[in-house]
Amino acid sequence: MYVKIPLRYKWNENKLDSYGIDAHYIRIGENFQVGNNVKIKCYRLEVGDNFRIADNVEIDVSGGMTKQSNFIAGDNCLLCKDVYVNCCREVILGNHVCLSPRAMVFTHRYWQDVRKGYDNAFKPVIFGNDSWLGAGAVVLPGCEIGQGSIIMANSTVIGNVPERTLYGGVPAVKLKDIRDKDNFVQGEYDEYVRLREEFLGRKEDEKESLRRFGINRE
Repeated sequence: MYVKIPLRYKWNENKLDSYGIDAHYIRIGENFQVGNNVKIKCYRLEVGDNFRIADNVEIDVSGGMTKQSNFIAGDNCLLCKDVYVNCCREVILGNHVCLSPRAMVFTHRYWQDVRKGYDNAFKPVIFGNDSWLGAGAVVLPGCEIGQGSIIMANSTVIGNVPERTLYGGVPAVKLKDIRDKDNFVQGEYDEYVRLREEFLGRKEDEKESLRRFGINRE
């Protein structure tokens, strides 16, 4: 069920000037973390567990608020510093999705008069599980980023990205397939675990580490 809340709802009474959520319906998972100067405006906000938002992130409905102006994310997602997300139409993040610093996502493209021949688009954007949008990268309306794919920094995505591929450039094109999930180097995995534990400040369950590295041994 969704819980209806007042507009301009503030999550933390001790940080009333730090961030705000302006939404008609919200559902927040456990361990929700948010930085300073964060502004969220959408029709529906729904995020899973361990959702983290860094400083200066903005989610808005520039282009018009409708019942399709929704921001939906799964578990273990991260929006890094200075990320901008336009959810005039729906933006969906799967599990373990990262939008790097200064990345931007747009769900509408419109300015010039369509009666004069100019194009326009109002379409959702979808990120598959374990996908990663690089720093300063831009995703345009109607794009779907496949599961496990990576968009390089400062790239512009104008179409769909297949699963487990590396895309880069303006416009972004396929650079290579990402190595098969069962063909990994043990040394890389060990270094990943070390860095992950340093980041978390605790030891991570081996099964979870393998899953994050793209390995399923079940």
